[in-house]
Amino acid sequence: MKVFKNKEGKVRSGWKILLSFLLMQVLTGILLIPAVLPGLIMQGTSEGPGFQLEIDMGKLMENPSIKLGVMIAQLIATLLTLLIFLKAEKRKWRELGITSIRTQGKNLGFGLAAGGGSILAITAILAATGQVQLTARMGGNGLWTEVLMGFIAYIIVAANEELYFRGYVVSTLSQSRSLPLIYIGSALIFCAAHLSNPNVHLLGIINIFLIGLLFSYMMIKTGTLWMPFGYHLMWNFTQGSVIGFPVSGLPPEGLFSVHAADSIWTGGSFGVEASIWTTVMIAAGFFLTKVFCGRNAHQPAMFASAGK
Repeated sequence: MKVFKNKEGKVRSGWKILLSFLLMQVLTGILLIPAVLPGLIMQGTSEGPGFQLEIDMGKLMENPSIKLGVMIAQLIATLLTLLIFLKAEKRKWRELGITSIRTQGKNLGFGLAAGGGSILAITAILAATGQVQLTARMGGNGLWTEVLMGFIAYIIVAANEELYFRGYVVSTLSQSRSLPLIYIGSALIFCAAHLSNPNVHLLGIINIFLIGLLFSYMMIKTGTLWMPFGYHLMWNFTQGSVIGFPVSGLPPEGLFSVHAADSIWTGGSFGVEASIWTTVMIAAGFFLTKVFCGRNAHQPAMFASAGK
């Protein structure tokens, strides 16, 4: 039993995270069925009578409605998982950093500005040094619809990942009362979840680990998810839907087409997250967060006691 429980008789945080992740995957698989069913029917109709045994998920995800449905299914699976585990652990949602937005406007605003501003700064550097060329896309109302759909999709992605990787994982690891474990453990789990992304670059994975540290730092400093959520949202949206960079290796649908060589300066097919400039901006993010939060940052007792 010592393997599963600590000295206080509580289930160890690692087991909670593992079991919650497995449940989340099962629920996601179940909820994906109604999300992709219309696409399967269309795919089967176009390729002949009946359903095909081989499912081309890449082709299905080209349909904006199905792509959005898949993201919503993933978010619902995350919420159901958290609901089950919070009830079992007799914890409240606020312990995951879910607080009223009425008191968190400044933190959200800082996150939005820092996330979007970081990508714009990287783009300006790359454009000024001639390492990328941007070409405006001509798509009329259809293009702006893509941008709007992208914004909605990135809201869902940011909410989903922050709720689980910061909200649940960070708060659960706080049981260890070790700040290094909280930071490194949550960042490693966040990083591992992106290993299967297309066009993976080593520097891209390192940067995802580092930005995982930054998001955890923001949550621990403020006691809420609003700052990392805002940063995460605008970081992805500005990359993919505004500039047109690949987002963690995934194809973009932005206002511009980006032409860039594959190098450590541009990130190539993985996007600017595999750029050395992203490493610099993440480091700047720590500094700016520390300055913004100052000495009066709200730090919940579960984090304040960590490391003592």
